[in-house]
Amino acid sequence: MNTSPNHTANRQQGFTLLELLVGMIVAVLLTGVIMGFVVTQLRNSTIATAKQQLLQQAELGLDSVTKDIRLSANADANNRWPDTYAPDPNNQYSWASSSSVLILASQAQDSSGNILFQDPNRYITAKDNHIYFVQNGTLYRRTLASTMTGNAAKTTCPAADASSSCPADRDVLDNVTAFSVSYRDASNQSVTPTNARSIIVSVTLGTTKYGESISASYSEQMVFRNDS
Repeated sequence: MNTSPNHTANRQQGFTLLELLVGMIVAVLLTGVIMGFVVTQLRNSTIATAKQQLLQQAELGLDSVTKDIRLSANADANNRWPDTYAPDPNNQYSWASSSSVLILASQAQDSSGNILFQDPNRYITAKDNHIYFVQNGTLYRRTLASTMTGNAAKTTCPAADASSSCPADRDVLDNVTAFSVSYRDASNQSVTPTNARSIIVSVTLGTTKYGESISASYSEQMVFRNDS
C-alpha cells in the first residue's frame, strides 16, 4: 500500500483542476436542464392563462349580446333609423343583418325605464336599433335611437367622431378574429333574419404569447322577447 506523505498531502489540498472542470460542466448542464424546465412550465402556464382569459372575455361579451337579443322583439333586415356612418356613405340605411352583422329592434324607453308606444291602441312599441358589427378586430354595438318623444336612448357614433350628443359606440370585445350570427326559427332551422325566433352568436378571440398564436371560441343562443 502506498502511503507516501506526498500522495496524502495532495488529496488533502482539494480537488484537482480536472475535477473542478468536470464539476463545473455538470453544474452548468444541470442548471440548463432546470432552467429549460422552468421556462417551459412558465410558457405553458402563461399560454393556458391567456387562453382562459380569452374564453372568459368571449363569454362576458356574448352575455351582453344575448341579453340585448332577449330584450328585443326581432332582427331587422336593415336599420330602420338613418345612420350617417352606415357602411355605404351614400345610403344611411345600408346596414343589413347578415352572418356577420346583427341588427336588433329593441323597445324604446324613457328615462324612467317606461316603454314607449308607437301605437298604444295596438300595443306596438317604438323601437331602437342595436347593431353589432366587427371593425379592425373589435366587436362594436351601435345604437340608432327612435325619434319617439321621450326616448332616453342616444344614437352612437364611431369614437373618432363622438360628441356629447352622439356618444361613442360601445366596445363589446377586442381581439376578435371571427364573429358569426345564425338566425333560427322555432324548430331551430336556419331562416332569414326577419323570420328568426332565436339567434346564435359565435365569436373567436385571438392573441399571441411567446410567438404562439392562441385562440378561444364561444357561442350562445337566445330567444327573442317577440313583442309587437
